[in-house]
Amino acid sequence: MATATWDNQRGRQASSPTEIPAKGWKDTLMRVKEEVKHDRISMVSAAMAYYALFAFIPALTSVVLIYAWVSDPNEIAGHIAQAKQILPADIMNTVNEQLQSLANKSSQAGLGAIFSLLLSAWSASKGTNAVIDALNIIYEEEDQRGFIKRTALAIGLALLGAVLAILAIGVIVFIPAITSFFNFGNMFEILGTAASWIVLLGIFSFYLSVTYKFGPHRQKAKWKWVSAGAITAAVLWAIVSALFSWYAKEFGNFNKTYGSMGAIIVLMTWFYLSSFVILLGAEINAELEHQTKRDSTTGPEKPLGTRGAKMADDVGPTAEEIKASEARTSGAQGHHQGLSGLKKFFSRGHQHRA
Repeated sequence: MATATWDNQRGRQASSPTEIPAKGWKDTLMRVKEEVKHDRISMVSAAMAYYALFAFIPALTSVVLIYAWVSDPNEIAGHIAQAKQILPADIMNTVNEQLQSLANKSSQAGLGAIFSLLLSAWSASKGTNAVIDALNIIYEEEDQRGFIKRTALAIGLALLGAVLAILAIGVIVFIPAITSFFNFGNMFEILGTAASWIVLLGIFSFYLSVTYKFGPHRQKAKWKWVSAGAITAAVLWAIVSALFSWYAKEFGNFNKTYGSMGAIIVLMTWFYLSSFVILLGAEINAELEHQTKRDSTTGPEKPLGTRGAKMADDVGPTAEEIKASEARTSGAQGHHQGLSGLKKFFSRGHQHRA
């Protein structure tokens, strides 16, 4: 009876994240904090930002090529102008220049366009491949998918991102146009803009949910176990992007410091911040699964240890257990420095590579 009460207080029998009580969320967030350090999320985010830079132009190319099938590609730069509300001016200028250049070169039909789209998606998949690698680290899985399956997944995620970007552009254009056409007044225009951004965050949350679900090589998590981190990451991304835009505008004189490289530095910094937030959302999802004893994977209910997913196959420590472990580690530091610290560092790296 006592065990059942304790389980309920911690959310060990939760069938969805919404059933996890406050103590369970405290356990989860404590583990997230520890795993961010253990998984070296800052370093992994930097690597993702590096690959994102190389995937940036191919990704824009994919967007323009798809957009050219439904509308005039020369209009795309004007349609994303509202993004300046949360993106730094240097990034918007870079995006606009590239979009205009790509729009002038894009063909609107034929096999050539399809081939160009697949080629650009394959190039952009370097970025999604980096995300897949990072998710396997977070979920503590070893990716044993073959080259063809892995490449198909990466290209699929890249194409999905391009299609959803077109949908997002449609939202940016459609909702404000409706409020303007019917001349509802300033209040409705403000509400329309707010509604468009809510829909945009919903689209981004959906993309992150798909990536979190299919990215790591494991038995797929149920949608409700990847949604919480996706929504959190999408909202945080909007906040972080807006704050970075404000900082870059008010305090950051990147061009003075870095010269002609200023725009690239701004872009890389934004990629890094975005990557960190996306991986933080994945950590939240992983530790939410780690909180419950119930099966969080798709298919029939299975007992712990047989579900084919590390985070779903056992339960994580509580906040109190983590604090006790930290206290023991802190007390023993004076006796285990030097070589023992190096062994711990390299053993962790080995675990991720194994």
